[in-house]
Amino acid sequence: MARRLDLPHNFARLITARSYISPDNLCRVFFGRAHSRRFQIQAKSWFEGPYTGDDKPYTSSVNWAWKTLRVERSQQSTRFFSHGFMNSVADTFERRFNSAWPVASWGNVSVVLGISGGIDSTALLVAMAKIRNAWLTGGSPHAVGDSKTEQGTTGKLMAVHYNHRLRGEQADHDEAFVVSLCDSWGIACQVFRHEGVVYSTGIEEQCRNDRYRAFQQTAQVCGARFIVTAHQRNDQIETLLFRLFRGSSVSGLAGIAAFREVEPGLTLARPLLDFSRDEIEGYLASLGQPYRVDISNQDPSFRRNWIRNELLPLIRQRFGLQVDAALARLAESAGEQTRLLHQFLDDWLESNVAMISGNEVRFNTRAWTKQHDVMVRAALVRLWRQLAWPQQAMTAMHWQRAASTILAGHPSRLELPGQISLVCEDHHTITLSRSVDIIG
Repeated sequence: MARRLDLPHNFARLITARSYISPDNLCRVFFGRAHSRRFQIQAKSWFEGPYTGDDKPYTSSVNWAWKTLRVERSQQSTRFFSHGFMNSVADTFERRFNSAWPVASWGNVSVVLGISGGIDSTALLVAMAKIRNAWLTGGSPHAVGDSKTEQGTTGKLMAVHYNHRLRGEQADHDEAFVVSLCDSWGIACQVFRHEGVVYSTGIEEQCRNDRYRAFQQTAQVCGARFIVTAHQRNDQIETLLFRLFRGSSVSGLAGIAAFREVEPGLTLARPLLDFSRDEIEGYLASLGQPYRVDISNQDPSFRRNWIRNELLPLIRQRFGLQVDAALARLAESAGEQTRLLHQFLDDWLESNVAMISGNEVRFNTRAWTKQHDVMVRAALVRLWRQLAWPQQAMTAMHWQRAASTILAGHPSRLELPGQISLVCEDHHTITLSRSVDIIG
């Protein structure tokens, strides 16, 4: 049986933080029809007192307005009783999601979802479950592609939750929440728990590596075509600034890729990159959907948290909220240039590198020594990526030394991080090799 729930008050605060709530504005926010006389009269009746015309947001009045409206939640749908505002918020969000990543491309294959239980991953799971269910039954007006009801489906959604056991009972509550959420949508959930060695320095990177290993392992077992994570626009901006402060190259400023091949036949997808945190909050609020809050995200000792909670608010205060869009455009522009460069480098390396094995390559110095120093460094970075050799410890100094050694063309040997050796055997041949006993 359907349940009737009050809409959360934080959504009223979300609205009042973005516009002054006069009767006319309230109509515009709720219905998108500010000039409808009937809706204007309805909006005015929501106010507990007369509208004074000043600029104070009528938070208490809006909270009262929300209390007069109810949401009917069933397993598959959310419907706004009095009017279609809340339904339109969810519908708009799902339309944009499907436009960015059409369900026809993933709805009939197995997909692994990385779910922490936080606001972003909760929105990811709910949106994908709703869109896919509607598509499979032919019930979605905005799901592009033919319904698979008659053809049958072999794919499924599989959630993966990694409990790092860093937050005691709260981490266990996160796990229980994710399991319950998945159960409510009929989605299988695989839980991984950190065992053994206690996390030491570089905890953020270690946790990330653990999660992605779990995602990839699950994908391989269930034959998934996609691994999906809930990175959104704010994450993109934080990543850009984080890499900027580390002295990243232009390719680093490209930020988080929306799609990236992990291995042949398996792609990492991030369909929420075009959505802001506020839009995701609004989507879950429109559905009355709760989520978990990780208080460790407020700890400024983590550099990303400091960027998110302290630096970015100052930047927005000084340059305005449009700075988010500006930084997103920078990342997009850097991404376009990077993809073009990578295509050029891939073609060039194919013609000028003889692949011997996954741990050794050999090439003739003649084609390399004709290139500019910048070209040689870029080609080496791309070659490392193609070979899946570790790049974390490779600093700008290491890339420059490797390029200089190649351009010099003299017999020499250079040892690089990751037990990788660059050997100029003579004036014509260079060998790059990595010790076979090193993994990852």
